[in-house]
Amino acid sequence: MFPNIDGQALRRGALAAIQSRAMPRDPPLQMWGGRGSGETCPVCGQACDPAEAELELEFAPLENNQAPREFHLHLACFEVWDLVRTSAPATEA
Repeated sequence: MFPNIDGQALRRGALAAIQSRAMPRDPPLQMWGGRGSGETCPVCGQACDPAEAELELEFAPLENNQAPREFHLHLACFEVWDLVRTSAPATEA
């Protein structure tokens, strides 16, 4: 999928996304799968190409009266993000 990005780079990207609050640490409220939307994946920083599969994650809004937060991730990026969010100590993530 990403010939120039290894598993450690994805882990660092997932951890950075959580630490910078670009991605929540909480589990998503809903998830859908489908073809890539062209949106940028917050874990690897690359677009989810229409030729690839992606997961769309929906999270609760940060404040009332806001739309739910949505993120588009490659399958491998989701797996790494999910592993990091559930296994990294709270001080690390």
